[in-house]
Amino acid sequence: MEGIIKILVADDHVLIRQGLRVIIDAQPDMQLVGEASNGEQAVQQALSLHPDIVIMDLQMPSKMAGGHTRNCAGGARRPYSSADILSR
Repeated sequence: MEGIIKILVADDHVLIRQGLRVIIDAQPDMQLVGEASNGEQAVQQALSLHPDIVIMDLQMPSKMAGGHTRNCAGGARRPYSSADILSR
């Protein structure tokens, strides 16, 4: 499936993940490849699924003290030169 953007969503709030799933599923050029409810799951899935984009809640509980963001980027298919952060 060339041209499909693979996305991993990581948020501890189920409603946020569900909302993002609805938005992503409605896009013909995007595919939700995984969902994580904490930082550790996000890192594991990023390393195994190799998403193009990781949408992550930076304030979700984690034992990794913020290191999960860097670790998720290392699991992506393409190296990131910048990070875009959405905050509530």
